[in-house]
Amino acid sequence: MENFSMDVVLTVLSYIGVVAFSVSGAMVAIRSEVDIFGVVLMSVITSFGGGLLRDTILNRYPYPALFEMKYEFICCIATSLIVFALAAFFRDAYLKRERLVENINNILDSIGLSAFAVTGTQSAMRIMFENRAQPLAAVAIVMGMISCIGGGLMRDVILGKLPWVLKKRIYAIAALAGSGAYVLLGRWMAQESLAMLIACVIVFALRMCATIFRWDMPVAIRFSELDKPQRHFTLIRREREVRARDMEEK
Repeated sequence: MENFSMDVVLTVLSYIGVVAFSVSGAMVAIRSEVDIFGVVLMSVITSFGGGLLRDTILNRYPYPALFEMKYEFICCIATSLIVFALAAFFRDAYLKRERLVENINNILDSIGLSAFAVTGTQSAMRIMFENRAQPLAAVAIVMGMISCIGGGLMRDVILGKLPWVLKKRIYAIAALAGSGAYVLLGRWMAQESLAMLIACVIVFALRMCATIFRWDMPVAIRFSELDKPQRHFTLIRREREVRARDMEEK
């Protein structure tokens, strides 16, 4: 009964993650002004890129993210086409409520992150077990994080954007926290399905708190916050310091 309930939870989380990341990927693609093929492609990459990267690192072939998730794949394509159609046919409403669209994108992205943090970690543990390797907690946690952020990284790189995970709202840290919580709670709790749900809540709560309270990881220098004259004089001073150091060395 426990195995059945866990399989049901995993399946539900998988579909939730795919739909959420499909919508998020489509919205980012639409914002980047790509065509309908690009919107579908970015949704697929966002949804399955992280799992594909995880399976590649763990040397799993054939890739489950491609060959064992055909219904999720169809769901991803259908979702991206629906988002594209809504944006195209309700263009004015989409543009007028751009802030609302961004908030919806953030919420859906957080939902997808929380779902894939659990399913990615569980898949990594299963792959290591099938390969007759000792399922190491640290490896499973990192693979869970890669499952979450890999697709978004690929999408942003293809679209020529600085990946969101590298600059805003403790994205990767939330994924690590959820993966770690699932691994630890799975060992201590009798019902693994409950551990999955708690881990999902932790990831989503962290992402929402980071958005509301503007939590970010430390940055050495925020050049974007410097005004142009200050930035200009900072660069000139830096060049002078480099020249002076070169003269001293000579």
